[in-house]
Amino acid sequence: MVQSKAPAPKTLRLYVFDCGVLKRGEPTAYGLTRAQVGQTDFADACYLVAHPRGTLLWDVGIIPDDQVKAGGVEVQAANGTNTAKTTLRSQLAAIGYSARDITYLALSHGHADHVANANEYAGSTLLFRRAPVLQAVGLQDERPPRLEDCDWTLRFGLADGELVVQPVVAAAIEISNRPSAPKIYSGCEILAAKWQKEFAAGHLTAPLYHRLKAYLHLERGLAALTAGRRGKALYYWTRSWLERPRMTWHASPGSQQVEPARRAIPRD
Repeated sequence: MVQSKAPAPKTLRLYVFDCGVLKRGEPTAYGLTRAQVGQTDFADACYLVAHPRGTLLWDVGIIPDDQVKAGGVEVQAANGTNTAKTTLRSQLAAIGYSARDITYLALSHGHADHVANANEYAGSTLLFRRAPVLQAVGLQDERPPRLEDCDWTLRFGLADGELVVQPVVAAAIEISNRPSAPKIYSGCEILAAKWQKEFAAGHLTAPLYHRLKAYLHLERGLAALTAGRRGKALYYWTRSWLERPRMTWHASPGSQQVEPARRAIPRD
């Protein structure tokens, strides 16, 4: 019988879930022989740490819950078979938890047998080690105000990072002061120089490079419009279109009041 929502525990608790089995024939890839290990299958476990201050889910299984049917499922893998008899979702529900109750999500590493249900926990805070990411991508460059996130995300992609955009769970828009037009122009020049070097080095394809340049011209145009210089805005937007002709536009100068979100959008 499925319990109602679990109350916050008074003491630390650890739950261990059956998240599947990896059926593998030979352990030689791990420097072991069949005689040494006997059983060559791997148990795939997930863990829930329940604390008075929140919950942490460690690893999320080998097969997505939506693929696990009554009686279990087997999926062929490159070096064997992956199996699961029950879902992580149902095991959490049995002790009174759902995806929206998970405060933090942590993954031991990015292999497929540990991340299958990660999308279910898009509303949780993902914990990861900063060092490997920053070593590959570097720190955020704060010089181009408003544009620093675009710069870092591009470098993340160039470092072979995979960016997965999840549906919005909840959003609250806060009003803040937009950087002045001269600061936006300066930031665009910084990024234009950076991206030109990446293009010359062969790290950016020509279509992507022109799309990025079109984006910078769009930002210059928005800055000009916010400063009341409509003619200059039209000039930059025309240059943006010439870099990448298109039929749709998305432009918001950030000068209008936006009503804050009143409540979080419920997750299904």
